[in-house]
Amino acid sequence: MRYTVRAAARATGVTEGRLRTWERRYGIPKPGRSDTGRRLYDDDDLAMIRRMVALTDAGLSAAEAAEAVLAEAATGVIPSTDVQPQPEHTPDPAVEELVAAARDFDEPRITRLITESVDEYGWPEVLDAVLFPALRATGDQWERGDITLAHEHFLSELVRRRLAVQIASSSSHDAGPTVVLACPPTERHDLGLMGMWLCLRMLGAKVLYLGSDVPAVALLGTIEETGASAVVLSAVASSSRPDLVIVARSVATSRQAPKLYVGGSAVHAAEGRAELMGVRLPPSIVESSRLIASELGLATEVGTRA
Repeated sequence: MRYTVRAAARATGVTEGRLRTWERRYGIPKPGRSDTGRRLYDDDDLAMIRRMVALTDAGLSAAEAAEAVLAEAATGVIPSTDVQPQPEHTPDPAVEELVAAARDFDEPRITRLITESVDEYGWPEVLDAVLFPALRATGDQWERGDITLAHEHFLSELVRRRLAVQIASSSSHDAGPTVVLACPPTERHDLGLMGMWLCLRMLGAKVLYLGSDVPAVALLGTIEETGASAVVLSAVASSSRPDLVIVARSVATSRQAPKLYVGGSAVHAAEGRAELMGVRLPPSIVESSRLIASELGLATEVGTRA
């Protein structure tokens, strides 16, 4: 049976806007199209949607739920939607406070909360403990329609500004191994990559940050010119996976052949997983940075030497 987006929304209890967001961000599901371009969902699509709802209701983030659903779909079996909540650690209270402050467009409060969190955790642990959980929470609330995209952008840009200030004040390392950080073409979500920029700098790497939407030819030229020891590619949007696969292959098979690492939620999706070259990084920015630092012979803790 085929369902329009309105019928699919009614059948699953998910709003039409949220269905479109899941499709755009995570590729869940990928409905067919009519001759006039209208979305047409089938029963398998509805099963994926219901499974996504069950997992997010059980406590997984939308990105984590999407990764699980895509992996299950690749096996040809979508489990029952009857799932138990997943045990997880209690988030820092600052996470909820940051989300609330973003909802109120309260810049002074956000600035104070970030400063207090940095004082408590220090860099770079505050990234995993507070800042990125808060960003994921605002993204989840936007998907549910609880806040607008403006609220999400407001918090993201304040975090970006604080990260940029901290990166600028951290010591550069001209003698360390060179690590190039980039997002593939069309990928514009680079905050996670900025967090890795700071972490790797603090661990002694010489970081060349190219940022979002980097053409393959520019990346390969940079690798050749600098003799980079390692390259980190990051992608969040599911629509960026095809470019990520192509660019990763180009880097891995280049004449320089640096160590290649790939990270971001798009990396863990089932589609294109077999074709994607490079070492897949864990979700934690801190653990990803320590993994890279260890393989490059650098310190794996801030303030220590390998």
